[in-house]
Amino acid sequence: MAAMRGKCTNFGNCQKADSGEFIDLPPGSDPVCPICGRPLNMIASAGGGRPSPIPLIIGVLVLFLLGYLVVHFIQGRGKKPQTASTSTMGTNTSNGGSNFGGTPAATSAPAVKPGDALMYYERSAESWLRPAADEFNAQHSGQPQIVLDYRGSREGKQDILYGQGKPVIWNPADTYWADKLNLDWRNPKVGKHSEDVVDESKTILSTRLVIVAWDDRAKVLSAAMNRAEYRGKTWLLMHDIATQGWSKIGGQASWGKLKLAQTDPTKSNSGQAAVVLMFAEYSKSHPGVTPSSPSFLSFMRGVEGSVPKFETTTSKALDALVKGSRDQYDAAIAYETNALAAVDGGNTDIRILYPSPTVPIDLPAAIIKADWVDNGEAQLAKQFVDFLLTRDIQKKAIAQGFRPALPDMRADVDNAFSSGARGDAGFVLDPPTVTRPVSTRVIDDILYQWYKIYGGGGAAPV
Repeated sequence: MAAMRGKCTNFGNCQKADSGEFIDLPPGSDPVCPICGRPLNMIASAGGGRPSPIPLIIGVLVLFLLGYLVVHFIQGRGKKPQTASTSTMGTNTSNGGSNFGGTPAATSAPAVKPGDALMYYERSAESWLRPAADEFNAQHSGQPQIVLDYRGSREGKQDILYGQGKPVIWNPADTYWADKLNLDWRNPKVGKHSEDVVDESKTILSTRLVIVAWDDRAKVLSAAMNRAEYRGKTWLLMHDIATQGWSKIGGQASWGKLKLAQTDPTKSNSGQAAVVLMFAEYSKSHPGVTPSSPSFLSFMRGVEGSVPKFETTTSKALDALVKGSRDQYDAAIAYETNALAAVDGGNTDIRILYPSPTVPIDLPAAIIKADWVDNGEAQLAKQFVDFLLTRDIQKKAIAQGFRPALPDMRADVDNAFSSGARGDAGFVLDPPTVTRPVSTRVIDDILYQWYKIYGGGGAAPV
């Protein structure tokens, strides 16, 4: 009998899950995590009764490579070396990603001097945050500085939780992550601390989760969302299109069934927000349901089965829509700021729709309270957060498609987003919203259930 191999998906509650490492089990063992006891997501066999061919294949490849290098060396002797002007060494060809969840270019870790405050930031607000930090540092020339370093939200949480990174300020993609870090920090199986690690957290910017669709699809969606059977039930509507086709709600039969661009909920905050709203809506009409209930899992499969590929970032999900064709995708789950940026970029054939209700995505600046943060660094961090919340700095975020955190700037947002192409695209100042529709622990369980179904790769199973 073959040995077994799997992964724990008990995110935030088990270090095996958080590290993503494989767990090898003896033949015949129960497929559960030896640390937390939760069922494993079985990935592959760890080997059978006969020897694995992999070492032999690797040996052949190594011999082939060595032979190639010897021949190449002999042929190359006597040739002139390449000049510096034609060398490509050091050229960075990675995708920078300027919107929500974009992947940063490969860079070395920033230099942090004694007294400086290191800030982990999520890529979403970089075009606003970096100039703000430069302005703040210029005003404090010769004094300790704010040093920015990119981390994805989950990566940043893991780095802080396991002591792999030591920031003073943390800017994840949503306030959920600050709460999640505190919960894991105090978890006796993971963080093993008795106090919260986030000392103070303030929202510095905000946006909304939206559905971006081609104009013809959006027209049909909007009409259906106003029908009694779908009012306040956006995910039921998406489920019906995904399982029965666009003709179910008055769309063209030639459109087929829903083809949705969405991110992986375990890697991107927008995908997570989508499945959380999905569960919140379903549980409202099905009292007592849990994320593991077969009825909800069936409902979730109905919607998620319409996703050809789960993208890693929100910007990639929206790009899949706007850079593709109407035959490839009908709609995308994105953020309002992504959608407005796409409209600003000349995409006038897409429309913005707000799930009813949607969720506010509040980007926080969380100040860390840990043994690596001294009083001077903490005070510097608080000064910078206060600076980010000044009216002049907040106003600069509007141009990037964000909603300022200051409530008295509603008129500024309305004026900037409701006119011209942005207004034509369907911007709404006050869409129906629900804040934190479920608890952090329920979110963990939703992600756990999702990963058991879809976590083996980026594509949805058939």
